[in-house]
Amino acid sequence: MADYYKTEKSNEFINYFEATDDLVAMYLVDKGFASTRTPEMSKAITQMHKAISLLDGRNTELVKKLFPEMVAVAQLYADIFPDCKSWKEDEQ
Repeated sequence: MADYYKTEKSNEFINYFEATDDLVAMYLVDKGFASTRTPEMSKAITQMHKAISLLDGRNTELVKKLFPEMVAVAQLYADIFPDCKSWKEDEQ
């Protein structure tokens, strides 16, 4: 099993509030986002990963060509949950 993202709990000034129990939202808080906005951002990141992961090869290549930013957002999810579909190996 891959290691999931570890939160920065060592920083006593970080308060997750609404981001608690949502690893993507907690990652965003660790990067400096307000915890009040991260649940919605987390949903969007999760949905982007889900949508692109379900594409066939031709459509995946089309998204990578036309909307590389979408793949970058989906990859963020895969970086947090490394056992999920990732596109890093596609870049090599």
